[in-house]
Amino acid sequence: MSELLNQKSSIQGKVHSGYLNSIFDLSGNWLHDATDTKTLAFDGYFISLYYLHLTAFPLVLNDRVKKSVPPHWDPAALSRFIQTYGTHIIVGMAIGGQDLICVRQNSSSTIPTSELRGYLEDLGDVMFSDGKSPSLIQRKSRDGKQKV
Repeated sequence: MSELLNQKSSIQGKVHSGYLNSIFDLSGNWLHDATDTKTLAFDGYFISLYYLHLTAFPLVLNDRVKKSVPPHWDPAALSRFIQTYGTHIIVGMAIGGQDLICVRQNSSSTIPTSELRGYLEDLGDVMFSDGKSPSLIQRKSRDGKQKV
């Protein structure tokens, strides 16, 4: 899941980002989060309106920037460099948004994963509909019973 969310955020790699931690209220401690979490799921839309990516390769740094890199370990000089130039080079950007419903199921939950998935899909159908669908209160389950 972290790889998918990274792709949607134009980030490479499988390591989960602060974004994943944020939307599922995770601590960032992988071992703790894995033992405390039974299921992570989301439903929604990722909407890209515009995407810009620099194609110049390889990127060439300005000589002034190259000369500003501290030649040896010097915390004060490194701090000045970071304050001046930052820590990242932006090579692309996306403009758009997302509309997600996120579910984190604790390991102590007795709800079967399949039931949770069905509920998430139903909730997504209502939340992301055109407004003509019945509300959750008016909806019936697949077996004809009133949904809660």
